[in-house]
Amino acid sequence: MSPTQAGAKAQDAILASEDFFLFDNFVRAAAGICAIVQPGGSRRDGVAINAADGN
Repeated sequence: MSPTQAGAKAQDAILASEDFFLFDNFVRAAAGICAIVQPGGSRRDGVAINAADGN
């Protein structure tokens, strides 16, 4: 289930993925999530990290 589908149920949840978050759109959609876990190692990790820091 995506954070946008979960809505308020996602408040203070943890988002985990076995894949990279290459773009910031998914991280921005996860507003209300308290932590994001992903494997890292992508050249674009900084984009996702900056988006998470902004939420």
